[in-house]
Amino acid sequence: MNTLMDPCGSPLVHGPYPGSRGYIQRFTQYYNLGIGVANTAAYVGFCPGAGVSTSSGFPSTGSAFAFAASSAYVPGHSFLTTNANSVRCLGACIQLWSDAAPLSITGNVFMGTVNWGELNNAGSFQNFLNLANYQGKLTADAFEQKWYPGAEDDQFKAYGVAPSAQDGGSQNMIFIGLSGLPASTVFSFRITWIVEYTPNAQSGMNTPSTDTSTGLILPSTVVKKLNTVKPNWFSRIGNFLSTASPYIAEGAKLAAGVAGLLI
Repeated sequence: MNTLMDPCGSPLVHGPYPGSRGYIQRFTQYYNLGIGVANTAAYVGFCPGAGVSTSSGFPSTGSAFAFAASSAYVPGHSFLTTNANSVRCLGACIQLWSDAAPLSITGNVFMGTVNWGELNNAGSFQNFLNLANYQGKLTADAFEQKWYPGAEDDQFKAYGVAPSAQDGGSQNMIFIGLSGLPASTVFSFRITWIVEYTPNAQSGMNTPSTDTSTGLILPSTVVKKLNTVKPNWFSRIGNFLSTASPYIAEGAKLAAGVAGLLI
């Protein structure tokens, strides 16, 4: 719960995933997103269960939507390319803000946590924006969208390989979309990723395959608890402290109690 709710500052611990365990690392990287002189809309997305990103600019929201996976916005890419064989996510978020002067900021913002497969059938950028969990006016605030696991995100996946058509509907991604922007608008954003990875043979690291999880609490149970105590916990505007913190603590106690009954 803590790594999902606070990927930027929570302790690094293993999740309730079954099977073998890997090494855990938090990566954070700062980027710039330039909209371009011919575009009024754009988005950036990150699929942390596979370690791939996607982004594009559009002349309008009615533009045809096509996407391609890349490593352009994957924090820790150089390290993981050298050392990782497979990855799975324990927490991730995108935080985005406008570089324009506060009184000059105009436009709309869209934030969502959706499965990767949703992108394949969007058709237009407007259809893609309709998938957002949050839709509102762009302001001088920082906008943050957090990730939570899909049905197959408890499994290790090959690093840097985009989900297949079959897996895409079961692996979640996070995105922030923008529309109604002036030409040449520039945004700053930061992606934080808590990743569990298994090392490749060339890294010289031992695979901790003997350290396995029993998986007594399902990842979906953790997400359900978060959704119950604070709906829309995955979208945040501004820098205020989350009022979900007391509920997270109580939820952790509940989870520990349930686990005790099953041991």
